Amino acid sequence: MSAHHLRDLISNLASSQDAVVNMVAEQVVTCMMCLSCEDFSAFVAYLRKCMLSPEVPYITGLTRGRLNLIAIHNNRENILFEMNQHFTRMCIPAFEDIFVGAEMYNRAIDARDMAIARRNQMGVSSVFQKGESSNSRFLSGQENADERTIVLSFSRRYPVSREEVHGYFTWRFGEIIEAIHMGGAGRTGQTLYAAAMVLNSPAMIPAIIMEGISTTKFSINGKHVWARKFIPSHKILFP
Repeated sequence: MSAHHLRDLISNLASSQDAVVNMVAEQVVTCMMCLSCEDFSAFVAYLRKCMLSPEVPYITGLTRGRLNLIAIHNNRENILFEMNQHFTRMCIPAFEDIFVGAEMYNRAIDARDMAIARRNQMGVSSVFQKGESSNSRFLSGQENADERTIVLSFSRRYPVSREEVHGYFTWRFGEIIEAIHMGGAGRTGQTLYAAAMVLNSPAMIPAIIMEGISTTKFSINGKHVWARKFIPSHKILFP
């Protein structure tokens, strides 16, 4: 399926009624069940016993008749392999970026609210300055930060602290870091999953992320760290 048709599919599903989305989800679940079943006849019998349809008409129609449960069952090894590849290459990085983006957005919202509260305490009630609202300035600043952000992924078994990240990249590249937003933390306050490193300038990203390579590997105090350019969720779906 081409990127154009994928965008159309996502747009159509997003604007569909709940009943349609639920129907598609049920057919996807049926396909997933089919992938895990070795005996197709037994699988069909199970579906009928549960009063479920052994057909996936929406998916079959979407693929112009090429994909039905029999085809899925007969090609399940290849499909599972491709799904694993897609999950590793696309889904995991996308989930990381969505998670990091949410962390950054929430922090920025908190900072904006604190700034407004301070202005109100000082008797400044207006949130407009020079013809531009504080909300529009916030969104503009957030978008600018997205262009300067690198996602750092760590192993859960070998967590890396904020101090280690800051010290290493400052030692390697100089004073390039504006902020580091750590992800989920354990009892020691160390990162278990990912962090967002916001640089002072997007011009420094090519120095960290090698040209032509989506992910660059570093070793910080003997612990592996993978660096990628942050991609906002709307650009993941609609580049």
